[in-house]
Amino acid sequence: MVNDAFCAPFGCGQGDILETGLYTWLERIDTSLVQRWSRLVSKVYLDGRCSNVEIVIPTKAGAEYFHVTASLLKQAHDRDVNVIISIWHNITALKQTEAALRQERDSLEVRVAQRTAELARANEALLIEIAEREEMETQIRRSLDEKGVLLKEVHHRVKNNMQIICSLLILQSDYIKDNNYKDMFRDSLNRIRSMALLHEKLCQSSDLANINIKAYILGLANTIFGAYKVNHSVTLTLDVDEIPFNIDTAMSCGLILTELISNSLRHAFPDNRKGEIKVSLHQNINGDFNLTVKDNGIGMPKGFDFRNPNSLGLHLAVSMVENKLNGQIDLQGNDGTEFCIIFKEILT
Repeated sequence: MVNDAFCAPFGCGQGDILETGLYTWLERIDTSLVQRWSRLVSKVYLDGRCSNVEIVIPTKAGAEYFHVTASLLKQAHDRDVNVIISIWHNITALKQTEAALRQERDSLEVRVAQRTAELARANEALLIEIAEREEMETQIRRSLDEKGVLLKEVHHRVKNNMQIICSLLILQSDYIKDNNYKDMFRDSLNRIRSMALLHEKLCQSSDLANINIKAYILGLANTIFGAYKVNHSVTLTLDVDEIPFNIDTAMSCGLILTELISNSLRHAFPDNRKGEIKVSLHQNINGDFNLTVKDNGIGMPKGFDFRNPNSLGLHLAVSMVENKLNGQIDLQGNDGTEFCIIFKEILT
């Protein structure tokens, strides 16, 4: 005897199963089911009960799974026969869920394995790329170091060559009797020394593209004072910001200062007159640079036009300011001579 819940998955009624008998009905579906059921019945007869047995019955739609939770041997009240009472739970939905979960788990494991393999390959490729980049960086640093050494060597050799030129000019000047020619030689020497000093500062610096203009101006002014053999009657005052200038700008400033400081030392303090030369360089809020060279000497002659001088020095200074630095230069004549220059750094 079966109930409707058992019959529903198979599309039959209780009468269909009772008419043929459970054994025959099971045998029509699958002979292995009869063997399975026979073993279950035998166990019930021997032990009086059987539980936790799983039976699978195939159907046209797939398979139905049953979990036998209890099977008890009972004697019928009205007849001298034994019957088996079995409680079957249809666990098909549970099995389908478990199968779906297993499939999802297997699929997930496959995807995880694939992603892990992809990640491993990506990591390996990344490690190779990092190693290649590190090697490239090492080569670049080595190349830059080599270029830095070579560039320093170039500056060193340029400085040495300029010093040789200065020495030759000094030797040649010993044969010159005319003081005007001697002054011309000295001015040329100072210009060469200003450029040689720039290359010397670059040799000593870790930055081969820029130069500390304050240190450069200090060394340049001392060199010019030494060339004119100035005693303590004329003093130098510097008010210069520590500004990094590129080589072109520093070179132009050096030549301009060489001419203006030389001009003050040569003309502003006759007869060992005491005095002071002030050099200042600052950057204003507009980004322009203000360079001032001032002395408290006798000043320029009345009506003097510094843009049309008779000497090369001032002409060179004005030309460097206006043409090289694209700046402006003005002359103030109160209490000595004061040149005020405004310029921008040369773009390289």
